[in-house]
Amino acid sequence: MSNIKHKDVEIPKGKEEDPFENCQLNRKQYADILTNIIDVYSDGFVLAVNNEWGTGKTTFIKMWQQQLNKNRFKTLYFNAWETDFEEDVLISMLSVLKEFEDVDTEKNFRQVATAAVPLAKKVLPILTKKLVDNYIGEGTTNEVLDSLTNVTVDGILKRVEKQSKKKQGIEAFKKALMTYVNAFSGNNPLVFFIDELDRCRPNYSVQVLEQIKHLFSVPGIVFVLSIDKNQLSAALKGVYGSNELDANTYLKKFIDLEYSIPSPSMKDWVTYLLEYYGFEKLFDLEIKRWNPNVLKEEYAETFKSYAVLLFEALKITLRSADQILSRFRTIVGLWGQQGYPFFPSVALFLYACREYDYEFYHKIQEFNITCQEIVNFHDKLFPTIRDGDDDNRRPIALVSGTLLTLYQNSKRGYKYRDRDEIKSPMTHFNYSTNLIEDQIISLKQAFDLTIPRLEPFLNAIDIDIKIN
Repeated sequence: MSNIKHKDVEIPKGKEEDPFENCQLNRKQYADILTNIIDVYSDGFVLAVNNEWGTGKTTFIKMWQQQLNKNRFKTLYFNAWETDFEEDVLISMLSVLKEFEDVDTEKNFRQVATAAVPLAKKVLPILTKKLVDNYIGEGTTNEVLDSLTNVTVDGILKRVEKQSKKKQGIEAFKKALMTYVNAFSGNNPLVFFIDELDRCRPNYSVQVLEQIKHLFSVPGIVFVLSIDKNQLSAALKGVYGSNELDANTYLKKFIDLEYSIPSPSMKDWVTYLLEYYGFEKLFDLEIKRWNPNVLKEEYAETFKSYAVLLFEALKITLRSADQILSRFRTIVGLWGQQGYPFFPSVALFLYACREYDYEFYHKIQEFNITCQEIVNFHDKLFPTIRDGDDDNRRPIALVSGTLLTLYQNSKRGYKYRDRDEIKSPMTHFNYSTNLIEDQIISLKQAFDLTIPRLEPFLNAIDIDIKIN
């Protein structure tokens, strides 16, 4: 499916500026909570910020990081997904730590790198019985493992000695790392952000977790993992070849604290997404082209209100709302090629129906439904709006009325010369949320330039299907 490239939210970085100034989701309060946790547990721990993909975790993390930078903390940002082509996680993480190397800390960093040499060597992994069974065949495990080892007293002693040296090497690495971190972080912990871990190759994700636990868990470092726990759990099950793996229990070995950023309201989320995807500029062009007398703010507010009501009525998730508006923006961007005025709320309704009630959408697409059935469907979708306030009733009534008019125009084959035959869109229909008078007038004004029909809307959605 097509994806509209996300615009990065601008994060102010001046000393006197608020990093959360452009945050429309009121998330600064959550950053303050997490900062207090770091202050309390400053000796070091692993914190997981767990939210679904597509809810703005990365933006939040970067804003919070900038806030910490302004308030006496040293921070590092490591996008694990961008480095998962590397075979050695240790080298990738050390390359991020090198950021604080300067004349004063160069010697300390060299000691860390020296201590890492024996730990960074590429060694063949020891296959677990489960993995061998999966990839070679059940019943051959013991034979394969026996062929890889020589079980003698001397062999065991050598392996014990090797393990002892490895343990000493890990302790030497941790000691060197702690010295290096203390040299530049002072009395405050280094906050090490690891982002996009759930998008990495499953093996790489596990390796990052293991390196944090076994090598980097030293006093003075707080790790913040930005993850979608469900996605990461699925990756873990794939690595260990078992759907029976209790991923939550497994992750507790690596994660000390877990925090989920409270979900924004659908209204706040839609407001954020409309700005994120640049709908305002597209609406501005539409108004200039077809209806210059309409206030842009009113036009945009009507669409936003309807989008919120529609998404809530469909009971879709924030992530699904993001996906719909992302793809829907493609339709809005291509609409100028159609040569017809655009009614964005109607188009959004049709697009959402295609995604969530295709049977209804297909009946409209085939003109195989009565106007009363369309009214009934719309009323059923918004059962609580009938007695609601006008701010909610107006966009819903307007969409239903416009959709009916478009549908009738197409089904009856009206052309421009048939303008006088067009009746009020609500005439003869049992409509529970009747259009108020000013909305009927607005609807008539919107049809002044042409006789809109439904086909351009359906064609635009078909274009989106072809692109996807």
